[in-house]
This record gives sequence, structure tokens and C-alpha cells, in this order.
Amino acid sequence: MTAALLLAATLLPAAAPERPTTKEISGCLVTLIEEVRVPAEEEGRLVALEAREGLQVEAGTLLGLVDDTMAQMQQKVAKAQYDVAKLQADSEVDIEVAIKAAQVLQAEYEQALDANKKARGALSLAEVRRRWFDWDRARSEIEKARMDHEVAKLTAAARLAELEASAAGIERRRIKAPIDGMVVEVFHHVGEWVSPGEPVFHLVRMNRLRVEGFLKASEFDPGDVVNHPARVNVRLAHGDATFEGKIVFAHPVVDAKGDFKVWAEVENRQDATGQWLLRPGLTTTMYIDLRSSTAENRPHTSTPIRR
Repeated sequence: MTAALLLAATLLPAAAPERPTTKEISGCLVTLIEEVRVPAEEEGRLVALEAREGLQVEAGTLLGLVDDTMAQMQQKVAKAQYDVAKLQADSEVDIEVAIKAAQVLQAEYEQALDANKKARGALSLAEVRRRWFDWDRARSEIEKARMDHEVAKLTAAARLAELEASAAGIERRRIKAPIDGMVVEVFHHVGEWVSPGEPVFHLVRMNRLRVEGFLKASEFDPGDVVNHPARVNVRLAHGDATFEGKIVFAHPVVDAKGDFKVWAEVENRQDATGQWLLRPGLTTTMYIDLRSSTAENRPHTSTPIRR
């Protein structure tokens, strides 16, 4: 009996090994998520540099200024032209004058008709026709005045567009930070000439960084790790530090070694002196929590297009 039980036990399938709750990946690389070389948008001489290397700036912060003297003058001209056009567009005096003139000539024509009714031949037919012609021309002047008023409104709109374009020209000479980040390089000095598209500042985002590592495709699918919490440990000059993040991407391509790349975005922090602790280029160890992912952060799946 005992031998039979032993034989049955050997035939039962072996229990699957318990899946680990955390995956450790060593040799992960810290990289940047965002960096930008901020260019000049207009040609001109740099008249001010408001930023220096090491300065932490927010998106929209003024970094430098290209000479806008001519642009300011063009804006003044555009403003004066718009004010004149707006005044003409808002005024209906010409229409009112044309209407009153037509009313007077209409009265004169009707008086001529009435006079001939009372006394036949009091006014010649030519005089009556002339008065009718003057009244008819006055009615045309009303339509012309109304058309001129519409043209004046269109002219005012065009002048407003020119004014807005001149304001945009001034704004384009103000070099601003497109992202939150740290200025790590300034390529020019005050007084130097810059051309459109020429980099003036180099910014990198430091408050949030990427940590890249590799997983075995034979052990994990992308869905096993994407949107799962991740913890990053890094050895610094004055001790180890831990940073929290989340796996946001798994590369769809598996390399020749059977590995695929994953990366986490982690929140960085500063020390007492204001320096960022986690820096691009460092190697770290990353721990992925395999137990759970938040529903609101799961990958978006779209409905296939039906043809």
C-alpha cells in the first residue's frame, strides 16, 4: 500500500514555483526624459541674458532678449494705423450725411411734382428730371457710404492683425524656457549676434528622470511590469538613496540576447544645498513590484477600426 501511494505521488504534476513579488534589475542607467536647446526665433543682437548655468527655471521663464528696438517702433506705427482705422470703422457719419442729403433732394423732387400739379408747366420737364436724378444719385451715395463703412471695418481688422503681428514679433525676441528644467549651458554672450534657430541655452529636466533596464522575454511579458511601481536604489558619494517611480514603457522589440528594454520614470529630489541627487549617467539597481498596478494607469487600449 505504501509503495502504491509513493508511485501515485511521483506521477502527480509538480507544483509550480511561487512567482516572486519583486524583480531586481541591476546595472540600470539613469537618463533624461526631456532636454532642449532653446533657440533664438529672430535674428539680432543679444541685449540681455537673464539665465546662467545651474539656474533652475520654470516653463515660460525669460532667459534672454534679442534687440527689439525696430520691432517696438513697428508696433507703434501699427498701433497708430489701427487707431485711425478703428475710428473710421466706428463712425457712421458719412452714412448719416448721405441719408440726410438724399432726404433733402427727395423733398425738392416732390416739391417740383407738386408745383406742376398745382400749376401746369410751373417747372420744366428738364428741371423735374434733374431733381429726380439728383435724388437718385443721393440714394446711390447712401449705398456707397455703407460700402465704404464695411471696407473701413475690414481695414480695421487688417490693421489689428498687423498690430498683433508686431506684438508677436516683439514676443519672438524674448527667449523663454519651454520646459521646467535646469540651465546647463549658455552658448552666447550679451552683444553677440544670433540667427533664427541658433541655440542660445541648453535646458535639461531634472525633477523627473528615466531609469532604463532589461528583462528576459522568456521570464516576463510587457504586461507583467508596465504601470507597476518601481523603486530605484543608487549609491551616492555620501550614502545610498532610494527613489520611487513607475514602469511606464516596455520596448516591443526583443534583442539578440532575448532581452527587452523597460524604463521607469522616477521623481528626483534635491539635497540641502539645492543640488539634484539623481543624475543622468549614473547606474542603479531597480526593483519592480510585480504584485499590483493601478487601474487608472493601465495601458490604453483602443477599439480596432472596423472597415
